[in-house]
Amino acid sequence: RSTLFPYTTLFRSFGINENELLANVSRIKGNANFKDSNATTLPNLSEVGGKLDFGYANISNIKNLKSINGQEIKW
Repeated sequence: RSTLFPYTTLFRSFGINENELLANVSRIKGNANFKDSNATTLPNLSEVGGKLDFGYANISNIKNLKSINGQEIKW
């Protein structure tokens, strides 16, 4: 569990590489919460249907993201 977010179980707690886990994710229908995540890249994510929260994450590669909560992103 995160010390900042004690009710959140982090994938790294189970030895899961978050970058590998998320590498092929292209769409998240609801909210996406990456607070305190170890993920640094979301190379194929193109759409988040709800809110997107990066919190304390260090994600730098979101080049394919086209929309959040139905709002188009113009890069």
